[in-house]
Amino acid sequence: MAKGVPERRYRPELHGLRGLAIALVVLFHLFGGGRVSGGIDVFLAVSGFLFTGMLLREAAENDGLIDPVRYLGRLARRLLPPLALVVATVTAAGLALLPPGRHVALLREAAASLLYQENWELITNQLEYAAAGPATSPFQHIWSLSVQGQFYLLWPLLTMLTVAAARALRVQPRAAMVLVTAAVIAASSLLAVQMHGSDQARAYLHTGTRLWELGAGALLALVSPALLPRAVRPVAGWLGLGLIVSCGFVLDGGALFPGPWAWWPVLGFVLVMLAEHPARWGVTELLQTRALQWIGDVSYSLYLWHWPLLVLWLVGTGRDRISLPAAVALLLVSTVLAWLTNRLLERPVTSWLTPRPTLAVVAGVSVIAVGAGTAHALVAEREERRVAELAELGHLDPTRYPGGRVLGPAQPVQAPSDVDPLPSVELLAEDLPEHDPMPCRQRAKGSGTEEVLVCDDPEHPAGSPGASDLPVVVATGGSHGAQWAPALRSLAGEHGWRLLVVEKAGCQLTTNDGQYPPPRDPANVSATCVAWNDEIIDVLDGLDPDLVVTIGTTTRVSPESTPLGFLDQIAALRERDIPVVTLRDNPRRPEHMGDCLAAAGHPSDCDIARHEPGRLVLAETNPWGELAEPPEGVGHIDLSGYYCPDQVCPAVIGNIVTYRDDDHLSATYVRSLAPALDAELREQAPHLYAPAAAG
Repeated sequence: MAKGVPERRYRPELHGLRGLAIALVVLFHLFGGGRVSGGIDVFLAVSGFLFTGMLLREAAENDGLIDPVRYLGRLARRLLPPLALVVATVTAAGLALLPPGRHVALLREAAASLLYQENWELITNQLEYAAAGPATSPFQHIWSLSVQGQFYLLWPLLTMLTVAAARALRVQPRAAMVLVTAAVIAASSLLAVQMHGSDQARAYLHTGTRLWELGAGALLALVSPALLPRAVRPVAGWLGLGLIVSCGFVLDGGALFPGPWAWWPVLGFVLVMLAEHPARWGVTELLQTRALQWIGDVSYSLYLWHWPLLVLWLVGTGRDRISLPAAVALLLVSTVLAWLTNRLLERPVTSWLTPRPTLAVVAGVSVIAVGAGTAHALVAEREERRVAELAELGHLDPTRYPGGRVLGPAQPVQAPSDVDPLPSVELLAEDLPEHDPMPCRQRAKGSGTEEVLVCDDPEHPAGSPGASDLPVVVATGGSHGAQWAPALRSLAGEHGWRLLVVEKAGCQLTTNDGQYPPPRDPANVSATCVAWNDEIIDVLDGLDPDLVVTIGTTTRVSPESTPLGFLDQIAALRERDIPVVTLRDNPRRPEHMGDCLAAAGHPSDCDIARHEPGRLVLAETNPWGELAEPPEGVGHIDLSGYYCPDQVCPAVIGNIVTYRDDDHLSATYVRSLAPALDAELREQAPHLYAPAAAG
């Protein structure tokens, strides 16, 4: 049965190629300004090449079976010790350096890294692959190791099933495995193309869209090594090496991969492996040089260390990008740590556990269980506190936490000085409107996100008794319009309205798809946003609202303006006799409020100016009031005096933190503005308060 399987043969150039691939990754992360090198794509192909021949040989020689203890022991002793060390070190450093609001995400990703599911953790939390920055996850790079780990679990099962089928059909296992691998490559490639077009950020991290790269290496391990004539192999080798090295300079892999352009580095790998040739001037000799072999030795640890060191350095220094001297220093530190990890941990552990596969499996399972279990326990403890505090935020004592009430026009209340502001820094980013985490809030990107969704009123859902008799208020206009839902919900409960929210993340209520020039009119940021706006008027009309509340100005551009695209959509609503009230937008901060408060000596250190040229803040005068022809019958409310009194926008007002991030007011602070909004709505939309409106 072992006849026809790939022969067991050491390829020293493969080790050098792996070293080169990881070196490219590290160099581009440190010096490439956010460009993707293509080294990871080569690294995945190398993994597929190395494991496929080994697995097929063992399955073919052992009646279709692969010894799970020996196989898993080999993985555990080689992969887990450096990973566990880095995860533990980075978690401890992250808890010390990162803002408290990021601790739960850090712990979740630490557990996901040990469980080889970091790519799915990133996808679940909608964290896109991004260039290194102070807000980037220090575990982001482990997404590729997670894909690799999942392949290591999937491929033995597929190999055993393929060999079993080959036995039943009386065909050679190699031929069967070639067909199966080719099918995997085809299916994964099609998925990559499809998903790349609809949701590239998700596609980049998805296991299914990366299997073809591993499969390409696997297929190469199965076919004859002598596919190319000897005369052309040197040329093919140098061409392949050129494709690998040039990839990051020529292609924007972060935007183009894992679509068809990812074949650029993978094809380079294929050509290098097919170009095996003893000529002194061949690429094979280059890849066997001592320098590349040494990099290959430390490549795994180098990959693990360099990224978190880079991210934590940016966090610690408060910089957005790394300087050249600092990048050189981090490269040296990463290399030294990689060498020490390889010499003092990888090699000793591998040597000691090689003859003890059962112990390697037990030790590996124990490390994963203890590490991931501890991380999950810490997350659970923080989650319990989070739930309690979030529940408290909805029922704060207004005498201790008056918020915007301290600025009220009639008998403003005083805020006690001995109260710590809420929300806490740890939970500030989660102080969201009630509808925000729900599936009815449309996502910014991806297939199907052009559909207009409606968040129903949980107190008076459609079809419930009496719901059809209540006045309907709709909050829309992107996240800056929908952020007022907490105040509107308070008023809806008080006055007997139904509050509906219609929001697409990152998408304002505007017709502008490019016909109006910037800076006054920011164009819609995506094709799905344009399509969403094409449908929104019909959807709103179908809701038969008594009032639509949206934003009438935007600070997405500088200076603050009332875009023509806004006026188009407002006019379309008025043509259908839908009452509209607009709100003035709020300023955008230069940094996340939680990050600022965590580093500040006093909350006032995080105050920002109300007016500042060149910044995304408020204009000197309200742009809505500057309109030559304001829309007829449309009310406008300017509550900027409640979050930017005088010339300053304070970080804390009335013991409540005003912003939840860098551009949205916190839900708790918005809720405190319900009385102020109520007074304005009585003037701008009196029909909501008329006795007839309730019947």
